[in-house]
Amino acid sequence: MKAVGFETLDELRRIVRGGLGADGTGRTEQQVEEDMEEWVVSVLNRKASKENANAKEAEKQRAQDEIRKTWLNERGKESILYGSLP
Repeated sequence: MKAVGFETLDELRRIVRGGLGADGTGRTEQQVEEDMEEWVVSVLNRKASKENANAKEAEKQRAQDEIRKTWLNERGKESILYGSLP
């Protein structure tokens, strides 16, 4: 473990907590834990919002494709009777 900068698990914990601001900055482990939780929630919310937007866009495209199919005649050409697509 010496090659990576620590010899014991206690040293690793100290390094990680120090990087998170738990040691020496006046922040408690609970505060650091709450900050980490807020960060994880924000990342997951952004991911969910992107997935939701992608799903809405895909649904919109499917609806447009379905509408387009109704405007085509049996040869796949736009129907003159209904005019061109909006």
